[in-house]
Amino acid sequence: MSKGFAKRQLTEIPLSMKTINGLSKQLSSLCFYMLWLLVFEAGQAQVTYFKYLDYSVQSRTEYSGWNGVASFFINSNYYIVGDTLIAGNWYYKQQANHVFQNTTPPSSGPFFIREDNNNRVYYYNTTTNADVLLMDWSPFLSLSVGSPWPIAAWNCSVTAIDSVQLGAQYLKRWHGPLSNTITSSYCIVEGVGVIGPICAMGIEGNQLITCYKKRNHQLSFVPTASNCAFVNVNPIVTGLREGKMQDQSLSLYPNPAADKLYIELKGADNLNAKLYHSAGGLVLTQSLKNKEALDVSALPKGLYLLVIDFKEQKIFRRAVVE
Repeated sequence: MSKGFAKRQLTEIPLSMKTINGLSKQLSSLCFYMLWLLVFEAGQAQVTYFKYLDYSVQSRTEYSGWNGVASFFINSNYYIVGDTLIAGNWYYKQQANHVFQNTTPPSSGPFFIREDNNNRVYYYNTTTNADVLLMDWSPFLSLSVGSPWPIAAWNCSVTAIDSVQLGAQYLKRWHGPLSNTITSSYCIVEGVGVIGPICAMGIEGNQLITCYKKRNHQLSFVPTASNCAFVNVNPIVTGLREGKMQDQSLSLYPNPAADKLYIELKGADNLNAKLYHSAGGLVLTQSLKNKEALDVSALPKGLYLLVIDFKEQKIFRRAVVE
């Protein structure tokens, strides 16, 4: 049989409605499975989608200054321990280890940081419940020698531009008046941050990023090996991603459940709950009042995904039927 005849035969096979419906169901299951992976597996979407941050990022900083009483020194290691969902945005959970002298240590976290697809990095302020812009890298990427800094308060110009290699990636590096040479420690490194003072020396204090690590690639900004003693943490955190609302306000009990699964959500009167099994099918949907229970007695034992609609948000939790 010729290749042309085989090709013609394949293109002439009719698709029955049963076949089309079957393909549609398979596609729906595949879409849900992708959602399942996003919710139950490690937050890999952030690693591949964003440019600068991922789970492996760690930084080492030194902060020294004068608090009006005595000089002090803080050596800090910042690292990521997971992620969380807040108001529709995924944030990395960042922790810190501090070694301090002659001062009260700063908070160790968790801090919540994220970046968008426009090269901006944000910090979530849990007191004001609002994003705080930490750095917008977009205007930096278009700078040239002699350009004023995008941060007007610095009141100086770029003196030199080069790059530094981190693994297979080249990061831009910008220097200011305090960089007497292109190799000075005082600079700004793309995606990393401000390495020391750029335009003027600090009076009360100076902060310096001494080391930076990403995907087992490391940058050192001072010639002191001890400054790169990073915390030994697993950069990829597996398991269920849990949001801020879930951490503080949502309770499922008992979980695992044999017959009744009670749902309690602070501030809620009525809830709309949906339960999906691990293969992707919707097995139960119910509108209920707060602290009422889903009847799971007829469901097979196993792992389920609970989706709760509340105040235009979807809250995901893992439920186990035993």
